[in-house]
Amino acid sequence: MTAQGDLIGGRYRVEREDRALGQLRRVAATDTRLDRPVLAWVSGDAGSAEDALLETARAVGEFGAASFLRVLDVASDASGLAVIVEAPGTPLARTRGPVPIDVRSSAALLDAIDRAIGETPLRIGRVAAVDVFVEAGEPVVDPIALF
Repeated sequence: MTAQGDLIGGRYRVEREDRALGQLRRVAATDTRLDRPVLAWVSGDAGSAEDALLETARAVGEFGAASFLRVLDVASDASGLAVIVEAPGTPLARTRGPVPIDVRSSAALLDAIDRAIGETPLRIGRVAAVDVFVEAGEPVVDPIALF
């Protein structure tokens, strides 16, 4: 289990748990070397859950698109495996009032998801508002949540 204040891979300090998805948990963390916020998907179970998370991180790297958060690192320690992704903008779930997202940006996001679905086993039904972020008026999705 990863708790607030713990270091993942000796580098990423856990701030709070952000999302749970099956055997995975996403935590908001701080990269202590670069002093920047990141998100970390953590698998506390060795074996198939870790293998699936690592496979997902590799797949995300292959279809990288501007509409998806980038995988920055993979960290491993006694608490398990963690995939570190960038933490941009504001989660859609935390915005107040209407969100000014350009229609073209929304279309680009949907196109990127459509292209990725044709190549990988994505599960769009699992995406929640906490998985969509708004960065400079552009929607971006946490791709780990799609697998």
